[in-house]
Amino acid sequence: MRKLIQFLHENFKKGSGRLLDVGSGSLPYFPVYRNYFSSTYSVDVPWSPHDITSVDVTASILQLPFRDGFFDCVLLTEVLEHIPEPVQALEECRRVLKENGKLFLTTPLLVPLHEIPHDYFRYTPFALRYMGQRVGLRVESIAPKGGFWAFALLFMQFPWVRLWQWLAGRLRLPLLHPYNPVVYLTIILPQLFYIALWSRRMQHGGGEGDEESTVTLGYVTVLSRS
Repeated sequence: MRKLIQFLHENFKKGSGRLLDVGSGSLPYFPVYRNYFSSTYSVDVPWSPHDITSVDVTASILQLPFRDGFFDCVLLTEVLEHIPEPVQALEECRRVLKENGKLFLTTPLLVPLHEIPHDYFRYTPFALRYMGQRVGLRVESIAPKGGFWAFALLFMQFPWVRLWQWLAGRLRLPLLHPYNPVVYLTIILPQLFYIALWSRRMQHGGGEGDEESTVTLGYVTVLSRS
């Protein structure tokens, strides 16, 4: 979220241009980007596992129903791993971008399988750079999403998440919920503690400490159309 806000602040004037949110699901980032653009469009596939009732268009990223060079910015967050033809997807994103338009891309690396069976790839920074250059996009930055401790926290909590998912399915009760005190203690509270330590480090000028990490949950990549 912080990287997205920084990206928008550095590259766009509020209230101008067009943004396309691809694989937008329930539009979790809409409150963040809506004021930066004069118009925003969201697109997702009709079989998305997320709530897509607020999506503007249902279509595949491999065949976006927009003309060439229509958008100033494309947002592609945690989507590319679910596309069996990722290079073709990036080519389509490039097609709908204006010259010097920006693509904000987030991808996973060390995370469990999800949205099975549509979970095809994990991406290293070398793969992201290669694919971007292959389709004619300029790679402006590639940054890790959390380092070793973010990775460790996720995997320590993963058995608890699976346990509550299993119990919820067996009992047909919404047990994986923050109002469940055991869920709060085992899943939410450790995350809040981690975020508090991270925020304190940032406030004291320590930086994120993850810039050179080789153990990360994934990457945030910014590309632009030449």
